[in-house]
Amino acid sequence: MRNTLVIFGQLTDDDVVWLTEAGAPQRLAVGVQLIEEGTPVQFVYLLLDGEAKVTTGESGQTDVARLRAGDMIGEMSFVDASPPSASVTTTVDSMVLEIPRHALERRLQADSGFASRFFRALAMLLSDRLRQTMDRFKDAGRNAAENALAIDELDPNVLEVVTRAGERFERLLKASREKLLN
Repeated sequence: MRNTLVIFGQLTDDDVVWLTEAGAPQRLAVGVQLIEEGTPVQFVYLLLDGEAKVTTGESGQTDVARLRAGDMIGEMSFVDASPPSASVTTTVDSMVLEIPRHALERRLQADSGFASRFFRALAMLLSDRLRQTMDRFKDAGRNAAENALAIDELDPNVLEVVTRAGERFERLLKASREKLLN
């Protein structure tokens, strides 16, 4: 959920509408591989519902991370155009919003405001992931809950952004479900 807030806290309502229109919602069964290590990526995915695992190694033997609703998938390869360094596979029945790389690139070229917000969200997301990785190395035994902000430490402005981000994600999820039914 934290990544949902990071991403949708930066985007505007119009950005979310564009993502809904440009993307194709997909229902996925358990075990579907979205990203294959070393194979170029043609889509960026938003995990709308469900869970996926990130693995490395020839047969995916090393678990790297777990992704949940609100997480972005394929963003690293989108940013640097390198083949993915890990595979991503669903671990439960899931739903993703599949956004074609070329459509996203066109939107970023055409709308500098969207580009600024999108890349800021990506920078915040990747920065957060790096911090989490560093924390694991610094103190593998520390409880992850100790790293989270206590709710009473949050500034009212942050709470407002968090509320809007959650609402935007819920609208995207609802629109994607409706799109699947049509």
